[in-house]
Amino acid sequence: RADEERMTKGTKTAKPGRPRPGAIGARFRERYGPAAIVTGAAQGIGRAFADAIAARGLAVHLVDVQAEPVARAAQEVATRFGVPARPVVVD
Repeated sequence: RADEERMTKGTKTAKPGRPRPGAIGARFRERYGPAAIVTGAAQGIGRAFADAIAARGLAVHLVDVQAEPVARAAQEVATRFGVPARPVVVD
């Protein structure tokens, strides 16, 4: 019990009718705008971040130095989430 109290001490709890702290909630698009730019988006964490943004309904500009992988990633994101996804190749 003491360990549990120590672990939860200082953590915030959600108020009724509100998303839990840290949760993006339904107003993600209102809060952050209609699109996001994600660098390193051809693979790894960048790709996962692009998927997470697209899952919330934002258009995504996927930026990477690798032309073919970022084009493939943009196509997959657009198909999977139904949002505009544009590959951008820059170094």
